[in-house]
Amino acid sequence: MSCDHENTTFTETPEYVHYGRRDCEDCGEFLGWVEKPGKDDRDTTSQYTIEQIIKKKGFDEARCFFCRRPRAYLGKNETLTRDHIHELQDGGEDRIDNLQILCTACHKLKNHNRLYYHKHLKGFFNGGTQ
Repeated sequence: MSCDHENTTFTETPEYVHYGRRDCEDCGEFLGWVEKPGKDDRDTTSQYTIEQIIKKKGFDEARCFFCRRPRAYLGKNETLTRDHIHELQDGGEDRIDNLQILCTACHKLKNHNRLYYHKHLKGFFNGGTQ
């Protein structure tokens, strides 16, 4: 017998990049991630293009600033993305000198490390306790 997922629960997930998750109460199946209400593109996009960032940083081609792979060496489901070095949500500005190009894998790694720092190490480095 298959579940029709009529009864769902929402759980906030501050330890992840995503705002929350939706699960089926009946079968326990994960149904998907939920974006923060009222979220718009201002905190995830930039007015600058990858080509403008390449020119400003002095590269001859688009490549990840972390692993240095050019577009041609990315995996089948990978792409290059614009990334704010100092996140907009943390007070960073949408300026070209606050932007870098990251491949999908390195962008995920950066976000994981940022979340890990905020959850586990921020109090330690700020003189507080965990």
